[in-house]
Amino acid sequence: MPVDKSDPFFKILRERNTGPDGKEKDPGLWDRLDHPICRDCQARYKEKFPGKPFAIVCSGIYSDPDFEKLAKSHGLNKHEVRELLDVAYWAKKYVKVLSPDGELVDFKARDYQLESLLCTAQRQVDRWGRGMGKTICGVIKELHTAMVRQNSRILIICPAQAQSQMWYDELTRIIDSSPELTASLQSRSKQPYFKISFVNGSVISIFTAGSQSGRNASSVRGQSPNRVRIDEMDLLAEEDWVAITPLLRRYENSEFHGSSTPTGRRGTFYKMCREFPDYKELHFPITRHPHWSGKMEEACRREARTEQNFLHEFMAEFGDLEDGVFAADLITRAKKPYLYSSCRPESGWKYYMGVDWNGRGIGTKIRIVGYNPVTKTRRVVYAETSDASTEENLQAIIRANRIWNCSKIYVDRGYGYVQDEMLRKYGESSNHPADKVFRSLVTIDFGAVLKTNRLVPKREGSKYLQDHELERPTKPFMVEGFVIAIEKGLFEFSDEDFTLEQQMRDYRIKAYSRHGWATQYESKSGDHDLDATMLAMLAVEMEHGLTSSKPAQPIARLTYTPPPSPAGTVEERIRAFQEQLGIAGRSDIPVSKKEDPAKVVPAGDRLIAYPSRQHLPPAASYKVLDGPPHLSQPEPGSRTFQLRPGGRIPPQLLNSSRKPRRPY
Repeated sequence: MPVDKSDPFFKILRERNTGPDGKEKDPGLWDRLDHPICRDCQARYKEKFPGKPFAIVCSGIYSDPDFEKLAKSHGLNKHEVRELLDVAYWAKKYVKVLSPDGELVDFKARDYQLESLLCTAQRQVDRWGRGMGKTICGVIKELHTAMVRQNSRILIICPAQAQSQMWYDELTRIIDSSPELTASLQSRSKQPYFKISFVNGSVISIFTAGSQSGRNASSVRGQSPNRVRIDEMDLLAEEDWVAITPLLRRYENSEFHGSSTPTGRRGTFYKMCREFPDYKELHFPITRHPHWSGKMEEACRREARTEQNFLHEFMAEFGDLEDGVFAADLITRAKKPYLYSSCRPESGWKYYMGVDWNGRGIGTKIRIVGYNPVTKTRRVVYAETSDASTEENLQAIIRANRIWNCSKIYVDRGYGYVQDEMLRKYGESSNHPADKVFRSLVTIDFGAVLKTNRLVPKREGSKYLQDHELERPTKPFMVEGFVIAIEKGLFEFSDEDFTLEQQMRDYRIKAYSRHGWATQYESKSGDHDLDATMLAMLAVEMEHGLTSSKPAQPIARLTYTPPPSPAGTVEERIRAFQEQLGIAGRSDIPVSKKEDPAKVVPAGDRLIAYPSRQHLPPAASYKVLDGPPHLSQPEPGSRTFQLRPGGRIPPQLLNSSRKPRRPY
C-alpha cells in the first residue's frame, strides 16, 4: 500500500509540505516515503515514540522515477541527476578505497552503509559498532555534499587531534586518487586547523574539540557552518556542547550528522539517539558486518575483554546506566550471605591484601581477598579502616597480615612513600614468619604503567603476550581485570558490605582515550574501599591469572519494548512488567518443576536472564512485548525470540545442546 498522507502520524510532515496557497510543495514526497528503507524508518519511529507524529525532517529516498522526472524538467541526463541525489552511486563512480591487499578499488556500499548514505534526514545520528566503516561513510557523505552544493560550509568536529588528522588524511587520499575530484580542489591547509577548499566555493573545516584538555570546544566558536558533522561524539565532554549546540541550528536548513560508538554514558549522544524525536537514529551492531561469523565474534570478544565493553564497542549498545563500570545485576550476583567477622583462614586457600593509603578523615583502607585454587573464586574475607597515626595504621596492617598470612601485599603508592619503606624494613627485621611478606611488598602507582607477567594474558585466552603488550596503564588495567572477574562469577563479597557495594554501583568512567577506552574514573560515594579491594584482586591475578574451572554463564538479554500507550518512565514500565511476571528485583521465571529456573534481574532499560546449570543459546535475544503469554520460535536465520509478559522460557532452550561459548 502507498503511504497514507492523511494519517495523523504524518501531521507535522504534511503541514511542512503545504504551501501558503494550500498546495503541496513537493507532490513526489509521498512516493519517496514509500521506499522500503523509509517504511522501516517509520515503523521504528512508531516503536520508539508511540502515539507521536513523525518529526524527522527529510525528503524520502530518491529512486529511478525521481531521477528521470528531474532530469526531464531540468534538461539534464538521468545519470547527472542521480550523481546529485544518490550518494552511493556517486561514490562508486569517483571514490577509491583501499582493499585488504592495499590496492585501490571502487567503493561499494554495504547494505547498512547504503541505508545511511541514501537517508535524507536533516538530523542523523549513527550508532555503529567498531569496524563497521562509519568513518569512510562519513568522509564520502561530506565530500559529496561539498562537491554537489555550491558554497557549502561543512564543519567536522572530532574529540581528539588524531581523529581530526585521520579525517583530513582520508579526505585528501580520496581526492588525490580521483582526477575529477582533484580538478575540483582549490586549496588545502593544516594550520591553524585542517581546511579543504573547492572551486565551487565549498569548504570543509576540521576542528579538534580538545575534550581531553578541558578546552570545552572553544576552538569552534565563531564558525558559521550550514552543515555540522561530529565524529565519535560520545567521547566529547558535555561541556563541549555549550559551544557546539548553537552551531547545529544556525540556519533554518542547517544539517547535522553525528556518529559514535556508545560509551554507556547518558549524555547528548544518548539523548539524540533515544529521546530527541527530530533525530534519525541508525543503529548497526557488528552482527550486520558482511564477514560476521563465530570466529569474528570470538576475536571481537577477545579484543573487548569484558562483556560491557563488547556491548559498547561492537554491539553499539548503551549498556548499563551512565558509564557504570560494574553492571548492577552482576554486583547483585556477587553479593553472598556471610559476615567478614565470621571468616577464618581456610586450608589450601591463598590470601592477598590490598591497602589504600589515606590521611585522617578517610583513613587507611585494608582489604584481604581469599583465593580458592580449586574453584578459582576470589572472596573478600577481611575489611578494616584504620584512621589513626601512621604507626597505628602500620600496626593494623601487620596484625591483619598475621591473622591471614598473606601471600602478597599490594599497596597504593599515591599517599604512602615512607610507609612503604617502613613496612619493608619491618619485614627485614622481624622474626615472625608472616612478616616476611613485607620484604616483597608491591607498590602500585595508579597513574603509571604496570608491567604484567605471563599469567595475565589469560584475560585474552592466549598463552603469551607480545613484548610490546607487557605494559599496560595501571588503573584501567586493574579495573578491567576486576570487571572480568565479576563477569566470570569469580568474585564474592559480603551482602552486609554496604560501603563496597555502593562504591561499585557509583563507579563511573570520567574520561576516555581517543580510542574510546576508559582512562579516568570517579565515584560520588568515594572509591577508597574499592581501590583497596581492586589492589588485592590485582595481586591475585598477577599470581594466578584470570582462569576459571568452568565456563562463565552465557547471558540472554531480554529487551523491554513498552506497550503502545505506556505511562511513566522506562524504570516504572520495567517494574510494571516485573509485577506482571510476578517477579521483584532478582527473581525467577519458572521453567518447569524439573528444570532449574533462569535468574532474571533488571538492568537499565532491559532485563537479563542468567541460566543456572543449563545454558541458553549464547546470542539469543528475548524481546519482551505486551500481550498474552507467548514465546515464539525465531524465523529461519534469526536469533531473536519474543517473550511476552507471563511467558516461560521453554526447557528445550535451556537444554540447548550447543556448547557454551567462552565470553572472553
